[in-house]
Amino acid sequence: MSGCLTMAVFADGEVYEDGISYDMSAPAPESPDGTDTPDGDSILTQDAPDAIPETDVPEAVRSEPEVNFGIDVRDTPDDPSYPDYPDDPSDPDYPDYPDEPEEPDEPEEPEEPEDTEHYARMSIISNWNSVVPHVFFHIENLTSHDITVGAYTCPAGQSVSAGSFGMSVSDGAGIYYNLEKYRNEYKSPYRGIRRLSKVISKSDLENVTKFMLRSNVFDPLIRNCSWFATGCWNAGGGDRLPRVVVLPWIMRALMSARGADSSANLTHVERDQVMRQVGRGSSATVKVVSGGSLR
Repeated sequence: MSGCLTMAVFADGEVYEDGISYDMSAPAPESPDGTDTPDGDSILTQDAPDAIPETDVPEAVRSEPEVNFGIDVRDTPDDPSYPDYPDDPSDPDYPDYPDEPEEPDEPEEPEEPEDTEHYARMSIISNWNSVVPHVFFHIENLTSHDITVGAYTCPAGQSVSAGSFGMSVSDGAGIYYNLEKYRNEYKSPYRGIRRLSKVISKSDLENVTKFMLRSNVFDPLIRNCSWFATGCWNAGGGDRLPRVVVLPWIMRALMSARGADSSANLTHVERDQVMRQVGRGSSATVKVVSGGSLR
C-alpha cells in the first residue's frame, strides 16, 4: 500500500508538524522520479514506498515457508497443468462428477382401505297407488365415489331405483332407472309402502349388476316387476324370496311377514337421471327417457 505524509502550511511560510518548524524558504527537494515538487500547493504530500526493500527484511523472516492456506495452485486455471475440461456435459471428456445425494421423499400417508363390506344398501319396495301394486328394487350408494348398478352409474351419496315396466311407459318394455323416484317426487307420492332392506358388499352389488344386465325383459304374467325386483334382491344376498310368486300383492304379503317397514327413503332425482336400459349383457347402455314415460 502507498502511504502519505501530510503537513500544514501557515501564513508565515513555515510548516509545523508535531511542534517542529521547518523553513520553507529553502528550495524544495526533488521528487524521486527527478521532477520538482509543484509550487503553490496548500497541502504537501510525499508518496511512501510501495514495499520495503528485501535487504531491509531480516533473514529469519525471509526464510519462513510460504503459507498457502490450503489452496493448491495446481488446481487453478492459471496453472499450466490445470486440465482443460469441456463445458458441455454431453462431451465424452466431460468429468464424471458424483451426483449430489437426493433428499429422501417424505413418506406418504397410507390411504384408508375401502370398506367393501358396507358398500351399498339394497331394498325391495312395494307401493300400492293403483289397482295393482308395484314392486321395484332400490340401491343407496354408501361410498364416497360412483358405483355401477346394472347399466347405470350412481353418484356418491345418491340412490337409484330400478323397475321392470311394459304397459305404463312409452319408450319400450324393460328396465327403467329412477322412474319410481321421479313419479313419487313429481307425480303422486307413493302410498302403502312395504320395504325390506340390507347393507351389502361390493361383490354382492356386482352380482346384482350381472342379474340386471341379463334381465332387460318384461311380460305381465311371468317376467314382470315382481319377478325382476325379487331376482335383484336374491342376487344381492337378501333373505331369499320365492321368485315363482309373480303376483305383486302376494309378494307384498311375504314382505310383511318378514318384517317389512313402511319407509321408502326415495331421495331427490333430476329429470335427466330417469333412464331406460338399452340392450343386454356387457354391451347394455342407458338412455334418457322421453316425456311419455314419466306420466
